[in-house]
Amino acid sequence: MFWKYLDAIIEGVNADEWNSFSDAKQHDIAVRLASRLLGQSRTALLKFALSLRVHSPIVQLFQQLGAENAVNCDAYAVVHGEIVCDAEDLERAVGNASESGPPSTLYSVDHVYPKSRLHEITVVVYGELGSKSWLNLHLAAERIARNNKAKYVFRHWCREARDDKVLLSGYGVELAIKNTEYKAMDDSNIPGKTQSEEDSDADIRDYDDINGFNFNILRKLHGDSKESLDQFRLHLLERDELTPLKVWQVQDLSYQASQRIVSAPPEKALSLLTEMSQNFPLLARSISRQSVKKELRAEVQTNLEITLSELGIGEGESALLINGISVDVDQLDVFATLELLKQEQKLTEGFYRLGFKSARLVTCYTMFQATSRTMKKFVSH
Repeated sequence: MFWKYLDAIIEGVNADEWNSFSDAKQHDIAVRLASRLLGQSRTALLKFALSLRVHSPIVQLFQQLGAENAVNCDAYAVVHGEIVCDAEDLERAVGNASESGPPSTLYSVDHVYPKSRLHEITVVVYGELGSKSWLNLHLAAERIARNNKAKYVFRHWCREARDDKVLLSGYGVELAIKNTEYKAMDDSNIPGKTQSEEDSDADIRDYDDINGFNFNILRKLHGDSKESLDQFRLHLLERDELTPLKVWQVQDLSYQASQRIVSAPPEKALSLLTEMSQNFPLLARSISRQSVKKELRAEVQTNLEITLSELGIGEGESALLINGISVDVDQLDVFATLELLKQEQKLTEGFYRLGFKSARLVTCYTMFQATSRTMKKFVSH
């Protein structure tokens, strides 16, 4: 797969322009080319892995190995200790490899050309993918490997590496000291809001539905009254927050909140969940008017009576399930979660190739769950 990706880079990237692209554009091009080989689900996992910097340690290892050799070229090859910067000299260096010295030490994370793994002569190319200097050496080394003259290994390396720190995903804790003195202030005019933001016609988050008013639409229809509409929206929010809900309005609030999230478009579901979790008191009255489908109530009851009891989860506790596999939220490891997602994606892709579509997979999983419950009841009796 890696070498097919290199072929895609050669075909889809102009090597003369690569170094002039910004980091963001290089990232977008790299992901777009990879998506043609990976498909939608695996591309999503690739983006997740890139955001976690999963492969950064390996790239940094290659960078340090490449920096150990004092070279004056943007890409180079090492053939048994001999350094080659010109692709035309690579063939000669391979021919003299037996007289040069021992081959380079290889690691389990190295990218080895598949048709040359067993050859004793080793050619290690250091360079930046997409660049002109790398392309020339790559084509020469690939030709040598195809002719079974040497083993071709590629390592990521950039001659002018920047001093930017590699940002690793993690968690931070902040201690915020709160001032208990409350001050009255008009927050309808938010400090720092630019004129372009106020005049923008783009939809604003949290402006969709407040007491039946869609303020995004109102702002577009009445562009000259945006400030008044913002004040009216703030008034409605404050009134809803201060007005207590009736008992009958609260009893189904959890169902109604779940229904609103489930009914939202897939691309907005997570942002809506975040919004409701952080601003629930402000949105409670609006949520109380949400109608709840019978199917949702039945599913929640089933989860409470069967699924959650099997997992040993009580009311008010949380659980994370990935394709029915329980993940311990108290010891949640994002890297282990990524590996689990990869395994499940590979398994699902195998079913898909056998002709099982998403609807059939859900049916099979439901039947498996029902069979498991029946067997447990039979064993217990």
